[in-house]
Amino acid sequence: MTDATPFEAKQSGLPFSLLPMNPPQYGPVTRSLLARTYGLLAVINLLGLGLILQGDDGQVAAGLSLLLPGSGFLYLGAPGLFILTIILGALAMVLWWGLSAFFTVPLVWLGSALGCWYLPSETTWAWASTPIMAFTAVIYASLFFRARKHHQDKVAKIPRINDYLRTAELPQKVETEIEPGELEREVLGWAYELALQPPDQFEGFDWGEQYHGGTCLRYQLAFLGESLAAYAANALPNYQGEIEPAMASLIERMTDQRVWKYWQVENFLARGSTDPDPISTDNVMLTGFYQSQISLYEAATGSRRFDEPGALKFVWKDGRVFEYNHESISQAIVANLKRSKLGLYSCEPTWVFTICNSQAAQGLIGFDQIHGTDYWQQVKPRFMQGLTEEMMTADGGFRHIRTNVFGFSFNDGDGTGEYFTSGSHGWEDIAPELAARGQKLALEGVAEKMAGMATHIQDGELNLSLPETKERATYIETAVPAWTGIIGGARAVGNEGVAEAATRRMWRECATGERFPGRPLKAGVQTIAVALWPLWSRPLSKGALNLRGYVPPTGPRLISAPWPAIIVTKAKSMDGRSLDLVLEPYREANNPACRLEFTHLVPNTSYAIEGLEDVPLLTADPSGAASIECAVNDRLHLKLVPHHA
Repeated sequence: MTDATPFEAKQSGLPFSLLPMNPPQYGPVTRSLLARTYGLLAVINLLGLGLILQGDDGQVAAGLSLLLPGSGFLYLGAPGLFILTIILGALAMVLWWGLSAFFTVPLVWLGSALGCWYLPSETTWAWASTPIMAFTAVIYASLFFRARKHHQDKVAKIPRINDYLRTAELPQKVETEIEPGELEREVLGWAYELALQPPDQFEGFDWGEQYHGGTCLRYQLAFLGESLAAYAANALPNYQGEIEPAMASLIERMTDQRVWKYWQVENFLARGSTDPDPISTDNVMLTGFYQSQISLYEAATGSRRFDEPGALKFVWKDGRVFEYNHESISQAIVANLKRSKLGLYSCEPTWVFTICNSQAAQGLIGFDQIHGTDYWQQVKPRFMQGLTEEMMTADGGFRHIRTNVFGFSFNDGDGTGEYFTSGSHGWEDIAPELAARGQKLALEGVAEKMAGMATHIQDGELNLSLPETKERATYIETAVPAWTGIIGGARAVGNEGVAEAATRRMWRECATGERFPGRPLKAGVQTIAVALWPLWSRPLSKGALNLRGYVPPTGPRLISAPWPAIIVTKAKSMDGRSLDLVLEPYREANNPACRLEFTHLVPNTSYAIEGLEDVPLLTADPSGAASIECAVNDRLHLKLVPHHA
């Protein structure tokens, strides 16, 4: 634990933090923001009451609208205008949340008051004033007491939760290797073709608004990049032929103006700034995910191409170029975190999301691990304080979103109001003690559920059919997220049998049979990318990969294979001497003469290729290189091993 986290782990001697018994409802910064908000509301309401007491119809109506936007129109006998104000108010809230158009809320509120003041009216509904004032009081009281009760209900659970934390055991980590099959062939091939298409093309991605949700290109690029990094480290450490350029292409595509031009709109609406630079100020919903994506790419491949000065160029419409590299993005993140109010900084201006900041933090850790820097240590105490004091709930959950202007929090419609861990690594690298606690809390009762599901395994598949639901933003009806939950839950509790059976069933139920520009699973690109995390993050998780950094593979390496005629789905040395390979046809049904090139062999040493019949021994030249031609007409499981006469 860091000194900034006020938990009991040090005293308990446990590898995770217990919950504090009497936590405050809000952290100190949030309390300050809320106090300012309540003070502003008090002034507005007192002003409204003062106008009501003046007695003039226009002033009374204006005062009522200051209490409750648009309600003065009811007093003036214009219910249609009242309804219109409510609709405009709801739209203003959406614009504030979605586009950072902060000014729309006071515009509607004050605009309704001024409209009531100057609206000529021959008829008034004087009786409406008392119900309006009473209803306003009920709204404020309800918001206050509901929040208080919500907190107290959570506090009441703390003794039971801590007892559970003391006695429950963390599940054993799944250490199984990826054994490539049809799913890996089709999904990996689709990802390659998606990523390696011409750089100005985005065919096959989900297109739509770029502010929130599943059609945002930045999330599709980042999540798919993390999935490929996990696969590269776990299944293809000894062959980077297609996977390294595919990951690099996804990173470079983030600089395409279509991905980041949304920021100029939000920056202008929130601050009046015309600066389109997507990295320098706020916008952690891009920088956080980008930083994590690049760090995992480096950890999986060892490539430093994005460390070069100006490696990432963001070119604006007027020709301005914002040049960055991996380190300058790290520096921008650190600068934003240092000046943030809550210890976490904004996605959209005025809105702070826990998940985006978690991505930024894990990306800093990955950068430090590879480059020997201390960027994460510079911001860790304040970040952890913001995380555990400003965003944490009494029962160990963490709020998804909070405004750093007014202090309040709400469920943003993603179904992610609170969660026990966050980020694509589940805090495994950021805060292992919070990750362990969150894992325990999230997995309560899951082992029993998975044991029950095991009774439904028939012929190697989980004999269940899961309902399809519509994805947010893409509106694709899919069961992939539900299957991902089962697979991830099963692996989290060490039930590999259920995980494998669910994977087979998901593939049978959700596979489309399509190839690029179609997609192999019936789901959005972002959903598919996330579904790959529990499938491909083993035995090395993404968090563990991030903490490890790049470690060059041992043993022979495959350096060339004829993609897309064939696809290599496994190239890994288990003993540092031999090389396990899985390859199969991809775009061509018959491949009579596929040339495979190897390096890092023992010079002048002969190697046998197990899995191929009537193939002569392979002899390495003095540099440790050799090649062979072979037919690949079906999936081949090969093993290159030193031959001892």
